[in-house]
Amino acid sequence: MSKLLLGHIAGALKRISLQKSLREQAEKDSLTGVYNRRYFNNFIDREIERSKRYKYFITFIMIDIDRFKEINDRFGHQMGDEVLKGIGHILEAQIRKIDTLVRYGGDEFLIVLPEADDKNINGFISRLKKTVNNSRYLSFEPRKRLMLPSTLETIISCFPDIRQATIFINYFIYCFMYYIIINKLK
Repeated sequence: MSKLLLGHIAGALKRISLQKSLREQAEKDSLTGVYNRRYFNNFIDREIERSKRYKYFITFIMIDIDRFKEINDRFGHQMGDEVLKGIGHILEAQIRKIDTLVRYGGDEFLIVLPEADDKNINGFISRLKKTVNNSRYLSFEPRKRLMLPSTLETIISCFPDIRQATIFINYFIYCFMYYIIINKLK
């Protein structure tokens, strides 16, 4: 009887572990290990509801890696993957536990900072950029020859009026992508 009970418990624990693993695979970017866009789409609605209820700001920082296409074109996608992983680790190490880092697209990351207004965000962004510039994750040899990107393009928005949040977030991201595309064509 105890063997049967232990077998059921072991099977249940194995299923729980498998469910956790599957959930993580669905919510995390397999390359960088940070949350993916699917997670963000589900998460942001809950965060908006929480911010309405407790009346706090949400600040969004959209980040694009400068000249990322050039890395892939000249040094291959494996080098580009290393840059993405490195920057993902850097960004993750710089945010608070209540913040959320999302790999939004190819070389775009989004940081969601609940309970943060735009008063101190510029200092935070400066620290992020400085950390990326000085990063050991990006100090591979080809960088010296080409001066590979160690800089980030960022755009910040603090959202106090949560009633229009979903529309605003989509518009904000669209405008940022347009800005990046225009600047890359120059």
